[in-house]
Parts: sequence; structure tokens; C-alpha cells
Amino acid sequence: MKAYLLIVLIFTCNVVSFAQKSSIRFQVGYGMGLNSQYLPEPRSLGFYPTPILKGSYGSGIQMELGYVYTFKSPFSFQIDANFLRSENLVGNLSTPTFTEPSATSSTQASFVSIAPLFRVNINKQKLQPFFAIGPVIGTALVDSRSKYVYQWYTARINSTVVRTTTDVQQEFTGSAVVGLKSILGMQYSFQRVSIYSQISFTNISYTTNKARIISLEVDGIDILSKATDANALPAGMVLPFSSLSFNIGLAVKL
Repeated sequence: MKAYLLIVLIFTCNVVSFAQKSSIRFQVGYGMGLNSQYLPEPRSLGFYPTPILKGSYGSGIQMELGYVYTFKSPFSFQIDANFLRSENLVGNLSTPTFTEPSATSSTQASFVSIAPLFRVNINKQKLQPFFAIGPVIGTALVDSRSKYVYQWYTARINSTVVRTTTDVQQEFTGSAVVGLKSILGMQYSFQRVSIYSQISFTNISYTTNKARIISLEVDGIDILSKATDANALPAGMVLPFSSLSFNIGLAVKL
């Protein structure tokens, strides 16, 4: 019985000690894309014109959930799970001619990542600067929508202009990719609760390896059954996701 009580006491002390060194954190923020570039052209179904899209998928709203475990002050292990919903990037071509259609394209991405980080807390004061660095591993789902408007004359004596509108929605995925993440922040502690702000730098690019058409309509009529995945954008596109984000968050000691 005494041995059993001793084991329970040791286990309880370890749990309390572990909890005292642990905290969970939640934050929201906004990322600014760093490597804005011309994105791969959305050619699909043999259409010739392609709107020019320029931007970065790193721009957008971010949400993050993290866990911090302190080994020995000032060193800690931190792991973050991040979700980014990029801004919608839009490109247009001019009014259709009789040789090629007009086109409008928009693209948006969702990016999920996990980052195990080495963290250093600068001091033990209530107002505590910190920084962290480590790898980031992520994967994305990219959505692309295009609209093409054709016009031509009918082959009659009294020719009239005929217009046809085609709407295409495509989806792109790929394998997990690895990049680098670094953080510089400031945290103010109460008793169990802390508030903090931080700047995060993420350097990562994403390569797609699969593309498929998920919606295809001509003048509002669904013709998806006539399309094949081979009609979609070519896989192997390298897309920019690097960002500099500004975040505010709340940390709670366990």
C-alpha cells in the first residue's frame, strides 16, 4: 500500500511539474505575401487567352494553435499548427474579339502547416521578449475559376453577334513541402494567462502534382461529364506561399 501511494505521489508531482512548464496558445493575424510573382497561366480546355495573374498565396488571414514546453529557462520547445486562407487573386482580359474570347480568372488557396520550433525567452519578467526558429511542413489546396466569353457572327445575310460563355472551376493539390519559419514577439504575463504579439516570417513554396476539373458549364449547362482531368492545368506548378505575418494571441499555462 505504501509503495502504491509513493508511486501515485511521484506520478502526481511529475504531472504538476510538466503542467507548470507547459502552455497552449491561440492567435489570429494577417500575412503579407513576400514573393509576389506572375502565377502560372490558367490554360484549360484548349482556350487560347489567359489572364495575367500576379501575386502571392502568402497574403491572407491566418489562425494558429500552438503548444509550448519549457525545458530549462530560457529554452523551450514550441509547436504550431497554422491555417492560412489566401486572398483572392483576380486577372482579366479585354472585351472579346472575333478571333479569341475574353477571359476572367480568379484563384485562392488554403494552406495548412505544422512548425516545430526552438524557442528562447529573453527574460523572466512580466514583459518578456521571445524568438523562435525551426522548419515548417505544409500542404495546400488551390482553387481556380475561369470564365471565357466567345462571340461570332451567324452565317446569315443579316448577321447577328452570338455569344457563348464557358465557366470552369479547377482544383490543384500536391505533396507536403518543407520550409523555414522564424518568430519575434513580446509577451505580457499575468498569473496563468498571457497576451502576446509577434511577427512571423515563413519562407516556403508549394508545388502541385495533381489537377482536376470539378465544374464545367457552357451557357449555364453542365457538361462536366464530357471533360477529363487531362484538360485541367498542368501539374508541377510552383506557387509562392512565403509571408510576413502580424499576429496577436492568448497563452494559458496548463
